[in-house]
Amino acid sequence: MKTKAFTLMELVVVIILVSIVAAFAIPSYVSGIRKVRERDMNAQLRVIHAAVQFYRSQVGQYPAQASGDLNYINQTFRLTLPAITRYVYRYSSTDPTLFEAGIRWNDPGGTSLFDLEMNQGPASAANPCCNAGSIACPSVPAC
Repeated sequence: MKTKAFTLMELVVVIILVSIVAAFAIPSYVSGIRKVRERDMNAQLRVIHAAVQFYRSQVGQYPAQASGDLNYINQTFRLTLPAITRYVYRYSSTDPTLFEAGIRWNDPGGTSLFDLEMNQGPASAANPCCNAGSIACPSVPAC
């Protein structure tokens, strides 16, 4: 009885082809995941910014806090940002006219993969691109 089977050469060719496809697909997948995380962090930081500005419009100043985490952000600004694994949130303000907020995406070992920060303060010589008067403007390195 004659049985049909693959030869060793055919198996090697298939394994090589699958390896080549994987070599192109895996980096694209990882890059796509990173872009999605960056966009998600950017959207969440915009939500935090809007909430901080609303808080300031109601109270007249930014909340004074040396450092705050996700729980502080959610409680103070009445937000419901989800606790996403490996995202580290921070908020700080030592002056009623400025604040800093940020989100860091860490790998499982705790190393930062991506860090997104926002600083805001009043117009000054250090922030020449802002011409909004007494309204706080985003800090920028150059116009």
